[in-house]
Amino acid sequence: MTTQAQYGFRMGSTTSTFYHVGGPPIPYDGYEIDLRPYVGYDIAWIQISPQIPLFAWYVSVFRRYELTRRLGIQPEISFTQKGVAFRQRMYEDNHYRVKINYVEVPLSVTYTYLQRDKSKGYIHWGGYGAYRINGFKKVTLANASNYTTKLISVKDFDAGIHLGIEYTHRIKDRYLSLQVRLFAGLCNVFVMPRNWTNMYYDTHKTKNAGFQISIGYEI
Repeated sequence: MTTQAQYGFRMGSTTSTFYHVGGPPIPYDGYEIDLRPYVGYDIAWIQISPQIPLFAWYVSVFRRYELTRRLGIQPEISFTQKGVAFRQRMYEDNHYRVKINYVEVPLSVTYTYLQRDKSKGYIHWGGYGAYRINGFKKVTLANASNYTTKLISVKDFDAGIHLGIEYTHRIKDRYLSLQVRLFAGLCNVFVMPRNWTNMYYDTHKTKNAGFQISIGYEI
């Protein structure tokens, strides 16, 4: 068996939001979601509105190992930004964005579902580990002023699973690709800061979820 390997890089966008495990906070104040114990109590009313997905850039370097005609593995290292946005309209039109920067290390098993003279198609599934670089909250007020606050409540490590599909097309001796990947975090993103007031006896476990769309180039 001969193993074939290709290097490549890809860039695109990450669309992310938070999902939550468990029931409503205790005591329950009627909010759809409550991040105040994690990101600060100046966002007191925004949870009445639904979450807005956060859009951010995504870049990755990968190596594809084709072990057999159909199966392979693909390690990667990438930079990505995940988080969520809110918009408060009850009293003033304020915008809130929670952004977390990660260095992410995905590992995928690949299955080649399409093989033609100039094109290939892959299905990816696997998992990832992500190491936090930093996290911050950006608030844009109705008067157009804004401020940014560093978050001390983001955990250093995240992990999750992913599933994706990719189409590649050969141009001369290089391949261009288009990939769509879904991901779901398995770890709680936040830790309760020790100096926060214990306003809630039970707070949601908050996890990352979303999808990535990227264009790749194989060397």
